[in-house]
Amino acid sequence: MNQYAQESADLLYEKNYNIAHLNFEKAAEKMAEESRQAQEDYKKEYLTVLEEANKSFIKEISYNKKELEELRLTLNEARSVVDAAVEANIRKQKEKEQENFYRLVLSDKDLNEIKKLREIIPLLKEPEALNKVIWSVYYQKPYTDLIGRVFQGKKPSGIYKITNIENGMTYVGQAACVPDRWAQHIKRGLGAEPQTRNKLYPA
Repeated sequence: MNQYAQESADLLYEKNYNIAHLNFEKAAEKMAEESRQAQEDYKKEYLTVLEEANKSFIKEISYNKKELEELRLTLNEARSVVDAAVEANIRKQKEKEQENFYRLVLSDKDLNEIKKLREIIPLLKEPEALNKVIWSVYYQKPYTDLIGRVFQGKKPSGIYKITNIENGMTYVGQAACVPDRWAQHIKRGLGAEPQTRNKLYPA
């Protein structure tokens, strides 16, 4: 009876052990499957998040590219406006320089001083002396600069034209030495030399 009981106990233990072992293996397989599934789910979630982040990043880059392109276009337009303004100023300056190339250029200060000096001419018995001072102080250097620009140290003969810049009327003359004749015209126009009967000087 004891032997039978022992054998029965051993069989029962082995049966229960096998059942427990089988249940353990099933539980282990279930846990492994759940772990694999969890890893798959995590991987899918990670890839989804990564894809969404990538889309958002690409969208942000596209937006920044568009904004950058708009800024570039605005900058190019502004640069074009500035370049056009600079070119216009340069052209205007060149036109002014070209316009003054054949003129005696006096400053506003000099012109105001000459105007003040001429106010006393009616009080003078011989105004020619004052006109000679005006020539030597205010006109002689601009005249020398004009002759230097136009003739560059030469004294040619030829035909010349003087234009009244206020009304466009012109005087055409000829001279054996044009620079000397211009100086003569300026002095006579100022009253620093006796005038001849010429409509040029009153004008």
